[in-house]
Amino acid sequence: QDYAARRRAEGLSNLEIIRCLKRYIAREIHHVLTA
Repeated sequence: QDYAARRRAEGLSNLEIIRCLKRYIAREIHHVLTA
């Protein structure tokens, strides 16, 4: 939630926020799977 709020504060649209979140989540999942 704080992550999205920070992105929105930077002037990004919801679509861009979602894209950033997807990339962030994908990286987290990849890190867990390869750990």
